[in-house]
Amino acid sequence: MSLSYNSSNFYSESIQRLSRSLARIKDANGREFNKLYSLRPQESPDGVFMLDQSSQDTIIALGIYLLESNFQHKDIVIPYLIRVLNGLIKAKWSQYYAKIFETDRIPVPERFSFCLNTLLSDIAALCEESRNVILSQQIDLLSTLLSIICSLQSNGKNEGYPNQSNIQIIMLHKVQIN
Repeated sequence: MSLSYNSSNFYSESIQRLSRSLARIKDANGREFNKLYSLRPQESPDGVFMLDQSSQDTIIALGIYLLESNFQHKDIVIPYLIRVLNGLIKAKWSQYYAKIFETDRIPVPERFSFCLNTLLSDIAALCEESRNVILSQQIDLLSTLLSIICSLQSNGKNEGYPNQSNIQIIMLHKVQIN
């Protein structure tokens, strides 16, 4: 893969290369790691993440760093990734249907959720001491989503949205920011 300037993936490629380069450095004091960690998106006081494409790329890069550095700074990165996972339900997305590649068909929240959960599953598979925490958080998130869907289905009401299915209503509750 060559590094070429393309506004849709330049940051993504750059932050991933940075994470891989920093992962090769034995960074006992954390100075080099902090260069990457300081770029992460912060949650608001009420626990809401504003997730634009560069924020998503940075979160994934932190996971890449963790895996490729043989779990350096895992006590910082894993709790952060779990906070992001738990914040997915109320996250605010800058672009709901943005395409990175012309062939993209999946909405941004679904794509990012898949990538984050895959990354966390890889971490759980390779880091036994974090396995139970990660898996229980993933199960809790799926349980919450299932409860939301079941609640909408059992209510059978589309108040305010008479021409749309309950699944479409869930999608409507995702906020798009400009």
